[in-house]
Amino acid sequence: MNRALVLSLASAAVLAAAGCYREVIRTFDIRVPQMKTQAAADVVERTIRIFDTNIVVAVKTDPARQVVSVTYNSERAARRNFEQALVLAGFDANDLSADPARKAQLPPEMQ
Repeated sequence: MNRALVLSLASAAVLAAAGCYREVIRTFDIRVPQMKTQAAADVVERTIRIFDTNIVVAVKTDPARQVVSVTYNSERAARRNFEQALVLAGFDANDLSADPARKAQLPPEMQ
């Protein structure tokens, strides 16, 4: 092969490899019925922020609406991961119900 062709193919391979990974930042809401107070919102936010900062971009809680909005890198985690984390902490999350034993470990105002 001639040198120009080899350089062209090498350059194309480098550019293709660099373009393979991209961040896809998404936001979605999780309904958390037990999040009625700021104290509950703080626990919910801490639970979501357990994820690496390369995954979670932002967390916004709204106790009045009982909703937490999560902005995250969807190439590194799925929505269900956040819902599962809340369920494991004792909270209901969207269509998932917390284990009754874990829910019972929450303060009474969060059950």
